Amino acid sequence: MSTPLIPPPATPPKKRTLNVRLEEHLYDDLKRYIAYAGGGDFSHVISEGLRIVFKDDKGFPNWLANHPGPVPEIRRKKSQTKPPQQAKPPARRDALANAPAQMALGGGSLPAGGADADAVS
Repeated sequence: MSTPLIPPPATPPKKRTLNVRLEEHLYDDLKRYIAYAGGGDFSHVISEGLRIVFKDDKGFPNWLANHPGPVPEIRRKKSQTKPPQQAKPPARRDALANAPAQMALGGGSLPAGGADADAVS
């Protein structure tokens, strides 16, 4: 059997999606590096950068040899930093619940519109 002069295209490598958060200045430098390199995209530049780090970090091959098995994925919960909530005035439903007591004390009449009135106001 003969071999074709032009081989079939290589199977593209399996890829995984990773969401990362970069410091603003690193993100800006990444965009600038893509422009400097003449194009490409974030995935290409980050992948190639990681290849360089893995190849040039002299301690990494030793670490790999001592840790041959799979490494569990690291997942951290998002920190839930919500601003402190301010105290809200009582809801209209609370006013309706207290209305019979107010009426007994001479506090006035029920608010007009019933429970659905707060959706309009």
